[in-house]
Amino acid sequence: MKLDILIKNGHVVDPASGVDEIRDIGIADGRIVSAGTDGIQAGEIIDAKGYYVLPGFIDFHTHLYYGGSSFGVNPNLLFASGVTGAVDGGTAGCAGFEAFYRQTQLLSQLPLKFMLHISPIGQPGFGVQEPADPASWNEGALLDLAQKYSGEIVCLKLRIGRAMIGERGIAPLQEACRIARQAGLPLCVHVTDSPVGAREIAETLAPGDIYCHVFHGKGNTILDQDGEVIPAMREASRRGVIMDAANGSINFSYPVAKASIEQGFLPDIISSDITPTTLNRGCNAKNLPFIMSKYLALGMRFNDILKTVTMNPAALMGLKDLAGTLAQGAPADLVILDKISGRFKFADADNREFYGNTMLSPLLTVSRGRIVFRQTWF
Repeated sequence: MKLDILIKNGHVVDPASGVDEIRDIGIADGRIVSAGTDGIQAGEIIDAKGYYVLPGFIDFHTHLYYGGSSFGVNPNLLFASGVTGAVDGGTAGCAGFEAFYRQTQLLSQLPLKFMLHISPIGQPGFGVQEPADPASWNEGALLDLAQKYSGEIVCLKLRIGRAMIGERGIAPLQEACRIARQAGLPLCVHVTDSPVGAREIAETLAPGDIYCHVFHGKGNTILDQDGEVIPAMREASRRGVIMDAANGSINFSYPVAKASIEQGFLPDIISSDITPTTLNRGCNAKNLPFIMSKYLALGMRFNDILKTVTMNPAALMGLKDLAGTLAQGAPADLVILDKISGRFKFADADNREFYGNTMLSPLLTVSRGRIVFRQTWF
């Protein structure tokens, strides 16, 4: 049997297929194949002894309109973080989506999906707040794009922070939900500093919709005055509303996250919400493995964290073509990861510092069977 790559002796963890053991992984023609036992030949043999071999990470909330928004990051830079698939978090609206798609999707080596911002201007960048005013939305254009790019656009996006919705209350969210249903798509709602309470938002969302920045700490949060998770949030989670902990620079609060996790209220998805001001910088976001390490410090189990960046985004949003598994026949998207022990500093949006004793560090990333990142010494 001839393989392109044989990865030997690694600790393979694949939540989607229930694997958590030392085993070999074979790659041929861009797919995961059985490594077999006898007569194996491979173009390259990689010894992963002492390291983890994991499905490539899916960063479910990013900003990748590079050159079209000051929030935009070059997608190919994410390979070094073990990311092998990403979803842009609504950087473009209907006015700019076609240009975004042609400029970014068709030139990116990193497989991408998209949220389409319900505001025509999307998120142009720092210092510009799009109005969450239904009078300014173009429903016809949104529906046309959702149909034209079916399978590429995975949901609509709305931000209902105080600066966007002003005094409009719950009405923009209700109208956005109606349009999303017309488009046959879920709605992702950004909730940081929303004048609308978490209970009302949670009760408005339908199964498959996304409550984004679930652990933010500005304005109305998911905790009540006694520090308990609001019952409506638990009920929303039970009926299928997706809880995304998209970190970003201002959307994560240590006290909210710590209290929620201690009470057993865990995120379905952990994503970076990365921009040029946070990518590989500071102690807040930096990159997806850094944020995953942050959740280890908060007390989440490694395998539970791994689900939030592999099988959960793949399954919940129909992103099977972005892999999320090492099952035989799946696209050969994987990361070899080291767990480094030490004392590591993390911070939240208010610069509260806390520490963990483990840092997750990618050593090698494979995308569609091709090595796209490798530490020099590995």
